[in-house]
Amino acid sequence: MKISFIVSDFKPISSGIGNATYDLSEALIKKGFDVNIITPRRIKESKKIEVIDGMDIIRPKYIPKSGNKYFNLFRTFIFILVSIFYSYKCDPDIILSQEPDKTGPMAIIIGKLFNKKIISYTHADPHFLDSLFLTKFTYKYSNILWTTNNDFKKIISKLSPNKKIIVIPNIKQRESDLLSIDKSILRKKFNMDGRKKHFLCIGRLVSFNGVEIKGISYVISAFKELGDNYILHIFGEGPLLKNLQNLARGHKNIIFYGNVDKQILMEYIYASDCFILSSLTEGLSMSFLEATSVHTPLITTKTSGVIDYIRDGYNGIYIKKKDMYSIISAVKRMLMPKTYSRIKKNTKSLYESNFTPEVVVNKAIGGLNV
Repeated sequence: MKISFIVSDFKPISSGIGNATYDLSEALIKKGFDVNIITPRRIKESKKIEVIDGMDIIRPKYIPKSGNKYFNLFRTFIFILVSIFYSYKCDPDIILSQEPDKTGPMAIIIGKLFNKKIISYTHADPHFLDSLFLTKFTYKYSNILWTTNNDFKKIISKLSPNKKIIVIPNIKQRESDLLSIDKSILRKKFNMDGRKKHFLCIGRLVSFNGVEIKGISYVISAFKELGDNYILHIFGEGPLLKNLQNLARGHKNIIFYGNVDKQILMEYIYASDCFILSSLTEGLSMSFLEATSVHTPLITTKTSGVIDYIRDGYNGIYIKKKDMYSIISAVKRMLMPKTYSRIKKNTKSLYESNFTPEVVVNKAIGGLNV
């Protein structure tokens, strides 16, 4: 069976959606599927057509983005035309859109033109997508709808009644090589003081309708109160970076790294004592999966993807949204020896039972054949 993924970003420039596409594609290829990825050519130096780990990557002609909205509409139109051409050449059995608002309408056009099965995969709250109108359009004309969690399934069922909706979590590849390394070696590599406790946040530092959706400002405020024995490592970039740096000014226990290589990031997650997910909204955060894959305990808000899996005090600790005092309390609770040991052990079980390639790809294959 041949599958064409249509996604707005992919390697070499890739966000959570691009990473999720790569991981699912890799797992499907190992099961004998043919996979190609149709994605915009975001940087001039990237190849128009190449093969990465068995995936055929197709990037239509590079056209720089412009401040002129009409030129950008033309740019999008060219991308659609070229994507239709390559879809005809690839002749897939299934067109799978990873974003109902951005690439969903294109998947509908291609699927209807060539009489292909269309699957729309929703990774974010539909109400936070760029266009609810385009999202509803995609849902209406797709054959099957996928999403990452049960909360989103309920939302989608209201937007598109009587559609078959299947919950398929994101995949996180195993980190067997990393888990074989002694944490003390990595802490020495990164100059992480072994006498102190290390916590980590990851996220695009952006706002939505004036609200900082990753909630990292509240984590910074909490660590300003916690003091120098509690180190907060923050990874990610975005328009809010300077504001957050200003908030943390004068506190040496709060460190910003920007964007780093994925392997370096995974090493930091593994070397840390705990991962903090303070988002106001999430689908099923790739950072959440990354932390579970190296068995790093989690402190997290109750967001859509998380509530399907985390039991407070058993395999994670919940915090209130936008509440620095809840974060302070959770940090101290997490570091109680018996609590930490129990949560760490159960974080490993959480990953093995739900997010490994073996588990998720079987759910996905079932979802292809509905």
